Amino acid sequence: MYNRNPYFYQYLKQTVEPDETYYYYFYVMSYAPLTKYLLYQSVTPFFNKHIIVCVTNKRILVCEMNPMNGKLTGNTVEIDGNVRLIEIVNKSTRSSGVRGVVEMG
Repeated sequence: MYNRNPYFYQYLKQTVEPDETYYYYFYVMSYAPLTKYLLYQSVTPFFNKHIIVCVTNKRILVCEMNPMNGKLTGNTVEIDGNVRLIEIVNKSTRSSGVRGVVEMG
């Protein structure tokens, strides 16, 4: 299998569950708002968010990555199909407790 981001592949190998039989992942980029482009001009690309979304047969992983080196920042959200209540942990600020209800179809 060809992997474009070896850091994500290493993270996935560490967190894979025994009953997960397949996974697909893709890259998503969220651009900074126009106001940031007007205010900061040449450094605005650093405000863009680079995200990898991975879908397995049991869960969905949303991982933020550093645009400069491709390494994961630690801001990861895991949506498990068996659990309805999830917890989002921001590892850069060590804050926890933002919760939401997720229904998997």
